[in-house]
Amino acid sequence: MKKLVFSLLLVSLVIAMQAATAFGICEWPNDSTVPVELSSFTAGISSYGLVQLQWVTQSETNVQGYQIYRNEEMNLASALRLNAFIQGTNTSSVQRYIFEDEEILAEGNYYYWLQHIEFDGTSEFHGPVMATVTGESGGSAPSIPMIPGINMAYPNPFNPSITIVYGVPERGDTHVAIYNMKGQLVKRITDRFLESGSYQYFWNGRDESGSEVSSGVYMVRMTSPNVKSSRKIVLAK
Repeated sequence: MKKLVFSLLLVSLVIAMQAATAFGICEWPNDSTVPVELSSFTAGISSYGLVQLQWVTQSETNVQGYQIYRNEEMNLASALRLNAFIQGTNTSSVQRYIFEDEEILAEGNYYYWLQHIEFDGTSEFHGPVMATVTGESGGSAPSIPMIPGINMAYPNPFNPSITIVYGVPERGDTHVAIYNMKGQLVKRITDRFLESGSYQYFWNGRDESGSEVSSGVYMVRMTSPNVKSSRKIVLAK
């Protein structure tokens, strides 16, 4: 008799849980692991005169790989997918990737998007970042024009990411970071010796600990030899 009562109670419990799940009262826990934690995505010109893309991941889970899209205007819908597939590493340690675009011949502005693809087929885009290819007659190596200080931040306001462009006129120790309006450090962009040139940084709206920052006004500040520059950016969620 006790076994019969226990069996009836167990069946009733299962039926009740199924009904609760069907009506949204009870939900099974989901795996909230982020497939890719991207900390930077930048574009520049290599020593060989090619557009060079670099991105850094803090961790990867269930990532098949990456694809690159390029366009001469800031429009992902009409962008060209490049003939390259970069395998993911799926590791919890920091990974740095470098890709050089060998297909560009004409001068101009080029926008790039990074797409990460998971093994189940889902994907997400990051970017864009921009590189400006210039060259004198005779086929000299292209370069990114340099404007001293923080000369561009787009889109602004932004959500959830922004590209910050800054120029270093003289080689030397360069410090670029993002602060809140209380003057507290939010994200360090660079703090090292840099050669003169133009640099880009893709910020994903996360602080030094990897946590998402709240909506509000932030300041990008830069100091380098003979340059002090700042620019206000707004995160609007």
